[in-house]
Amino acid sequence: MKRITLFLALVSVSFACMAQSWNWINPTTGMQQINDISFVSSEERVAMGDYGTILHYQIGEWMVVESPVTTALNAVEFVSPNLAWAVGNDGVILRYDGNNWIQTSSPTAGTLNDLCCVDENHCWAVAASSLNTMAQAGNP
Repeated sequence: MKRITLFLALVSVSFACMAQSWNWINPTTGMQQINDISFVSSEERVAMGDYGTILHYQIGEWMVVESPVTTALNAVEFVSPNLAWAVGNDGVILRYDGNNWIQTSSPTAGTLNDLCCVDENHCWAVAASSLNTMAQAGNP
């Protein structure tokens, strides 16, 4: 009986997932090589891409933001509306202070593929075969 109940539950979840749909969003900036997106709020987002591309979405419009780098940006994560981190090729690490993206020192020259922040003082970046701590308590 438990197996039948589990099977029916899985089938129900599968149908619910298939009922969801994806919506195509094409930035009006013409930028095509977008690698990651992070939501600041339900109405504000930031996307990162190749060639140091930073796009900001607010009030229904995408805008190109000045970037301090020209290398690919692979991941972005907002911790709060005034603090975000982004990582990319060549060990690039960017910090957002609420107004500007600023390049910070990096412990590696390798490609940083992704990052995870649990709070404003603890973030980790993932390289091809290692984890690099980006921010530690007392050293944002």
